[in-house]
Amino acid sequence: MNPLSPHDVPRPTLAPARRDEILREVLSAAPAPRRPRPAWQLPLAAAAAVGVIATGSAVLLGGDGSRPRPAATTTVPTATTTPTTPVDDIGGGPLSPGAAQRVIDHCARSMGFDAGRYAPVFTQEARTGSGAVAVVLARDAATGTEYLCRDAAYGTDGSMVAGPQSKSVVEQPSADRPLTSVDAGGWSYATPLDRPGVVTDLGVDRSYRVDPAVGRVEMRVGTATAPGTWRSAVPSDGYVYVAAWADTELPLDGIVLETRAFDTAGRPLASDLLGTERPDLGSPRP
Repeated sequence: MNPLSPHDVPRPTLAPARRDEILREVLSAAPAPRRPRPAWQLPLAAAAAVGVIATGSAVLLGGDGSRPRPAATTTVPTATTTPTTPVDDIGGGPLSPGAAQRVIDHCARSMGFDAGRYAPVFTQEARTGSGAVAVVLARDAATGTEYLCRDAAYGTDGSMVAGPQSKSVVEQPSADRPLTSVDAGGWSYATPLDRPGVVTDLGVDRSYRVDPAVGRVEMRVGTATAPGTWRSAVPSDGYVYVAAWADTELPLDGIVLETRAFDTAGRPLASDLLGTERPDLGSPRP
């Protein structure tokens, strides 16, 4: 045995009981083993994180991890209400009995009729582009002759709309055809300016027999790019008079007239007399 060689030093021996005691001490000092997370907890944690971001209340770290920054939020557009197209009510209600009789007298004289034979069946005071107008539909009960008269500041005019000597075809309205024409075409006017192709003082009117379901009739005149203001009138006694006019000068080419009607519940009505047309412009009004 060489006393300077560590390989020649005899190995100490431990009693079996001491060896088991040391082994137990080592094992009791080791960290506890980690338990695996159940698989169902992972998607729940991810969903919770998404829910916080969606509400816009989460605070996220900046790119360098040092400063918090607000979470990005998504702005949801709210529904907006489409502005209602303005409508101008032109009706002023029925005429007084005295005013209606004066209109009948004026028209009867101009047409060669005996005013005493006619009584009003429909009257309406209205506004037009040329001012106020009084409208009367008068009837001779003995012959069935009817004439429609307009009395305004610029004068009185009228036309026969029913009776043996009338050229008009009387068509009574119905649920299937809620409007029929009283005076075919009505009247229209435009004042030409010095510049060719431009008009001002543009106006149109129409008169209709209407079914009781008709609540109002509206009309406007203008162009495709400047359609004008809707003018509205409410029927009475089975008739309605409506007029439309332009508030500004317009190019002569492209002038259109639009007419629409609604029932008493405000629902649009269909009729062959409604829609878009090009008015036949007549003589200028004084």
